[in-house]
Amino acid sequence: MDTTQLITSPLTTENGAVAVWNALDKFRDGFAIGFDSTIWDESWLNQGTGFRTTGGNAVGASYLLISACPFTPNMEYTLTSKSFYKMPIRFGYGFSMSQRIFGQEVEVSLIGCDSTGTIEKNSTFSPLTISGTVTIATNVATVVFATAHWLKGGDRVCLVGNTENRLNVWPVLVTVVDSLTITVPCTLANGTYTAGGQVVWADAFAYVKNAVGLLHENATVTNASFNTRRNGTKTFSTNTTIATTTALQANTSPYTEWFRTAQDTDIISTMEHVKFVSRTASVLTAPSGGIKYTESLPDEDKYYKICVRVKNLPNLSTPIAEIATIVKTGTTTATVTTLNPIWLANGTYFGQVYGVRDQVNFPNLAVTTSFTVTGTNTFTVIIGTATTTSSTGWVLVLNQWSTLLPGAINFSIQSIQRTNNILSIAVNTTASGLLPGEWIHIYGLDGSGSAYDGAYKVLRLTTTFIEVESVGANFGLINCGGAIIKRTDVRLHYLRLLDYTRLLMEISNNRGQVDAGEAIPVSIPGWSSVYIWSWIITSVNSSQAAIPGIIADVVSAALTTTTTSTTISPTFGTSYTVVIPVTVVSGTNPTLDVGIDESDDGGTNWVRIYDFPRITATGMYRSPPILFRGNRIRYVQTVAGTTPSFTRSVSRLQSSAPGLNTRQFIDRTIVPNTLNSVTPTYNIEGCDQINITANCSAQTTPATLTLEFTDGNVTWFTSATTLTTAVGIVQAKVTNEQWKFARLRVSTAGTGITLSDVTIKAKSIS
Repeated sequence: MDTTQLITSPLTTENGAVAVWNALDKFRDGFAIGFDSTIWDESWLNQGTGFRTTGGNAVGASYLLISACPFTPNMEYTLTSKSFYKMPIRFGYGFSMSQRIFGQEVEVSLIGCDSTGTIEKNSTFSPLTISGTVTIATNVATVVFATAHWLKGGDRVCLVGNTENRLNVWPVLVTVVDSLTITVPCTLANGTYTAGGQVVWADAFAYVKNAVGLLHENATVTNASFNTRRNGTKTFSTNTTIATTTALQANTSPYTEWFRTAQDTDIISTMEHVKFVSRTASVLTAPSGGIKYTESLPDEDKYYKICVRVKNLPNLSTPIAEIATIVKTGTTTATVTTLNPIWLANGTYFGQVYGVRDQVNFPNLAVTTSFTVTGTNTFTVIIGTATTTSSTGWVLVLNQWSTLLPGAINFSIQSIQRTNNILSIAVNTTASGLLPGEWIHIYGLDGSGSAYDGAYKVLRLTTTFIEVESVGANFGLINCGGAIIKRTDVRLHYLRLLDYTRLLMEISNNRGQVDAGEAIPVSIPGWSSVYIWSWIITSVNSSQAAIPGIIADVVSAALTTTTTSTTISPTFGTSYTVVIPVTVVSGTNPTLDVGIDESDDGGTNWVRIYDFPRITATGMYRSPPILFRGNRIRYVQTVAGTTPSFTRSVSRLQSSAPGLNTRQFIDRTIVPNTLNSVTPTYNIEGCDQINITANCSAQTTPATLTLEFTDGNVTWFTSATTLTTAVGIVQAKVTNEQWKFARLRVSTAGTGITLSDVTIKAKSIS
């Protein structure tokens, strides 16, 4: 044997000993240092206003951001790794999206290539021309061709280019009737519609011959299709549940980009099976979704690259024209002249109107409405009430398949101005529905404002203004109309991959996914040949006291009114952490306040021991470890707002690990403008460190808040610890105090103070 080869072999150590390991190659990119062109390839097709950048500027947040063009059908961005890997592969990622909309899709996958890294693709399918009309009956469209088609049942297609634009449906699955006829789902009213368009193939992998991955193709944030393909076959696909693609944003302060992935997904590909497991990121929870395939596996002899593909479908609903004038003369029918030619033939179509400056007489048409094209640059539409008036600034939208304009926000721009690289956009109503760090597109500005159409990053929302990042010279107020469109931002928080060699003794816990076929036989001493194939612990009791256990106290459901949970009896342990996943929030200014109460007497009397910060958005909310002091607990859930609804669950991580005595109380009832106004009395027994804060959004003159203590809840000791209010958050702390109760009192009244909340936090140091 050549000893030189032995020493330099990658299967030996520095000393020439045989090395045993199974990780051949590994990869991870969290984009904290930006886009690295030495490890990634990227390409655009029909880019339009699409762009790629990086984001994240707070608390470890970093991501690659792909912003899809809202105007360009068939836009496609593709990101692929330069390196490629052999099966078995464990590929994981975390990503989020600013919105999930019809007409756009995002693929995250492993795609096959040869030994040189060349991606191997199938031939494309030619479009099929629809003959005559399309008939709709009970949400089923019957499509007829003049010549025999090549489609098979379950094929994924789009309908495009039909005169009746509501027939242009996004990817649907085919049912074959005969050699000339197919049916597809369509929700138009029963009837016969003018077609003239085509049926085009909608390939889930952009014609790649071997692939496995997830396709996010609809408006549901917890849904995707798990797809595989082997050597050019048609895709094997299952629509399934995943962890949410909505980002976590723990801090929505102005100028703060703190988007974090809410999901962690693994795709595992071997010659035996492919599977994915999707779970909530950075939390010890069961998987949100997962599927395993043992057929239609990608070719095990090929190499594979990481691929992310962001695509606008050919039937995306888009703005198609900006107006020059819109006029009504004693009628509800407006005559519109556009700045750019309308590429539609004269006739009736269906769409929307957004952004006319005069919202009283020309309100946004937020639902699909018919309009009639009368010339190259003219059309008519019924809008608002009968009157004689005119206005400017807006966009015309063509709705495909009655799908509304993606990302349309029901605002009308009233004016713009720029100061110190901040463009301030005045809108006709309270600014809402956008987060700092998201991207918008301003479109349809009239007059001198037209120079500022384009994409902008949101910095903050305040009253009726949206502030966005805009580099350039200052300019004064420009009165103009126009529309605001929220762009689809795809954020790649991290991508990781492990290329490994399977060992015969491989042990796998399936990333928490229960698979009885891969269970490990267990021999129990003292028993004769007992094998446990699958063991699921559904409840935790004192016999598992050393193991932290997740207890589902409140199952996931929509909460619309203030509710106190049932009395809960802890089963073991000395401490617990409460976790509240909130997956859906709706209503106008909805708020949810959750407090934890404990009882020492089996549920007769209760003491508040912890308040969560106010919840207003989706996300994961978690308490610190809380030391058990009572024998019962409950959750007080206070809901406010107009038609509020929070879809949430409440779980408790119960543990025998030691925990500190921790208390947190949040009060919004104290009145800083009233002398001697006080918070409720809070139990801080056993705590010797106290921190107090006050958060105000406005004030004329400040107030002074004093921390007071008592042991008997009768006579109060006034401490030297005080807070002087200010706009924003102020805090103070005291140590080495031992009292049973605490409160805050207004010792000097202020004026004009708008208080968000005051907080008392207390804990023991041992």
